[in-house]
Amino acid sequence: MYQTMKTSLWWKGMEAHIVQYVRNYLACTKSKHPIVKYGKLPAKTVVVRPWFEVAIDSIEPYGKNKFRALTMIDTSTRLTEIQPVDDASSDDAAFVFDRFWLCHNPRPVRVIYDQGTEFKKEFFELLESFGIHAIPTTTRKPQANGIIERLHRVIGEKMRTQTINTKDDWSGDKVLLRNDAGPQAKMAPLFSVPHNVVAVRTNGTLVLNKGKHMETVHIRRVVPFKSQRGEDCQQSDL
Repeated sequence: MYQTMKTSLWWKGMEAHIVQYVRNYLACTKSKHPIVKYGKLPAKTVVVRPWFEVAIDSIEPYGKNKFRALTMIDTSTRLTEIQPVDDASSDDAAFVFDRFWLCHNPRPVRVIYDQGTEFKKEFFELLESFGIHAIPTTTRKPQANGIIERLHRVIGEKMRTQTINTKDDWSGDKVLLRNDAGPQAKMAPLFSVPHNVVAVRTNGTLVLNKGKHMETVHIRRVVPFKSQRGEDCQQSDL
């Protein structure tokens, strides 16, 4: 910060003041990891094999109600998918991995995961049913899943500066879906009723909850839904 600010302004004792300010700043103090050790990411292989290997792990509980999230990342392309989960059960982990990864991406050859309770029973049965090779890491060598562990460290540094009290802080925004053009396009309304957003993907699509089923649509087909008029809008006196 000092190197950046001194190019524009300067005062006597400026460097000492900046060091003291950063040291006592609450957001910087929360974002610092308590472990002093520095971990490096493993070197990427020369041969790039997209969708060959997927690493999966759960993020520690956050907030007063201990909300969790499941992180899935392709170790070659670094495509990341993060979805909230209700608990640390293997049934919930298998459901999220099946719906939000296997149903939308090519089937991986192998999956890396740790020895957590959420990756037992139903999750292992899911991998066997799809013919996916399971690669569990050991407590003596957690570096085998270093890519996703490094990602969790970055997420943890950001989450320590935020406050999550309810599950509404995750996906749940409402959008209006543009209706498809058809024979009755001129008579039909331009947009349908508001739908809740379940997930937002990196390929430009959204997963909408339409009551009886889920639907994946392109982001260009939706517009934000506002339940009430904004504060900047004023009613005319006429």
